Amino acid sequence: MAEEYEEVHEEEHVEYEESHHSLMEIFDELSFKEKWHKVGEGLKAPKDSGDYKWAKLQVQRLSAPLAALLVPILAIIILMSIAVTGVAKKEIQVEILDPEPIEELEEIEELIEEFEPPEPVEMDVPDDVSLTDVTADVPSPPQDFSPKPAELDAVALTRSPVILRGVLGSRNPGAIGAALAGYGGSGKTEAAVLRALRWLKKNQNDDGSWKKTKPAMTALALLTFLAHGETPASEEFGSTVEAAIKWLVNNQTEAGRFKGRDGHDYSHPIATYALCEAYAMTKIPMVKYAAEKAMDIVIKGQHESGGWDYGCKQTLRDDTSYMGWCAQALKAGYLADIEIEDVDMHMRLAADGFRKNYGGSEGYGGFGYTGPGNKNAGLTGVGVLCMQLLGAAKAPEVRGGLNSLEATTFNWEGGGVHNKNYYWY
Repeated sequence: MAEEYEEVHEEEHVEYEESHHSLMEIFDELSFKEKWHKVGEGLKAPKDSGDYKWAKLQVQRLSAPLAALLVPILAIIILMSIAVTGVAKKEIQVEILDPEPIEELEEIEELIEEFEPPEPVEMDVPDDVSLTDVTADVPSPPQDFSPKPAELDAVALTRSPVILRGVLGSRNPGAIGAALAGYGGSGKTEAAVLRALRWLKKNQNDDGSWKKTKPAMTALALLTFLAHGETPASEEFGSTVEAAIKWLVNNQTEAGRFKGRDGHDYSHPIATYALCEAYAMTKIPMVKYAAEKAMDIVIKGQHESGGWDYGCKQTLRDDTSYMGWCAQALKAGYLADIEIEDVDMHMRLAADGFRKNYGGSEGYGGFGYTGPGNKNAGLTGVGVLCMQLLGAAKAPEVRGGLNSLEATTFNWEGGGVHNKNYYWY
């Protein structure tokens, strides 16, 4: 009711303003006598009518010049009458005192002591930590932040450092080299990653997206930059990351879905995954809002069994392939600390959903497409990875899946795998 009243009141105000403007034009064209006649007629009208309000406004308007003339005249008359009646002037006695002399203050001695820096402390570096192997072949690029501050409109990019811990900790500036050394990387692997990132940057659309199914492809491309520790403040890839984030945020509907999604809407959990990681690395409130809207659809789409189906629909179908993206989005949201009610319960339930699609015995087995059958390396990789992310790394299904994957040959030429890019991923 309050909103309806405000709308009606606004309409009446607009109508009054328009009529008042036209009446003012007409009023300016009338003679002085006609003006006062029209004002007098308006003052006789009901007080809540437009004619009365208009006439009252004209009285104020016409009386202003007269008041400006009469007020000074009245003031002069009053002053003259005071002088004639001989009002006695009041005399105020003022006594001037000589200032007392101010005692001089003693000079304050500076109490600044000389400061000697502490002696340097020698630190031992363990023999098993290498600081040079990483750049033995191709030097890694510097990971410093760009000195250019980002614009504060659209995705309001912050300049404050974000300290990442746990799974995301190796993305901090300066930590990539240590991660490479600790997990068997080298300058060659880093150079390969940079070639891929530069190719993606070169092939980004002007609007910040990537071709084909834009929500999914833009989210996947953005995830590669985020995984390398790139943010909107990065020197080489900052503008690329910023444009991708802005495209995802701007192409999300009010309901939380994304424009241009594919038929089964794989785009949605992938884009949710990317927005959650983007917020974890930037702490931009607008990105958090978009991630939470998208995550709400993922949460509402989870089945009682723990799985998910195409489009986050509520069905009895638990699709391991689709579930993989939803589970990664859920874990990314958890790490980013976005608002997810009962997040621990949803993660445990998701692990149960993957268990439902596992089949195997005696420590060997794999994950099927929509049940224990049709196992293959790609879906087994999905099940193993997601159960690890969901906190079930020591489950027998994970050990059985890993034993099965150990005997798998990953190649691009054969192996009977229909979609190698996807399954090997």
